[in-house]
Amino acid sequence: MIGNLGSARFVIEPSQIVLPLDSRLVSLLNRATRRTTSESTN
Repeated sequence: MIGNLGSARFVIEPSQIVLPLDSRLVSLLNRATRRTTSESTN
């Protein structure tokens, strides 16, 4: 766990780390979610 502390923090505090990339992340997440939803529906 100590070795992956960076990754853990990324998951634990994504708001602070990805604050400047919030818009980009949101768009990417929306695209991924829409793709998954479309595939699941079809």
